[in-house]
Amino acid sequence: HDVVIVAAPTGNRLTVNANPEADIDNCQQIIDVLSQARYQTLIYISTIDVHREHNYGNNRRYLENSLAQLLHSHIIRLPSLIDRSVNKNILYDLKTGSWLDKLCFLLLYYLF
Repeated sequence: HDVVIVAAPTGNRLTVNANPEADIDNCQQIIDVLSQARYQTLIYISTIDVHREHNYGNNRRYLENSLAQLLHSHIIRLPSLIDRSVNKNILYDLKTGSWLDKLCFLLLYYLF
């Protein structure tokens, strides 16, 4: 392939934080497959959560660092999505009163 774009594994932080071992297995499978694949350019769509210290951020940082070691790889970090149609993220949770007991307001969260 000329270009391979990877936007996996899941972006569901709650699922990953609840079961980080299964998620890291998924990350390792992605690394294993891509390290054997033939392509000219690899683009990994990552998250700014790699800067946060929790299972989701740690696992995404591991995946990002591993993929960065592959030839011709590029990493794009995206912030949380904000739109009326988006039904997941911290702003949606605040608006709907969902998961408020899971939010930590002492953490800094950057939106770009």
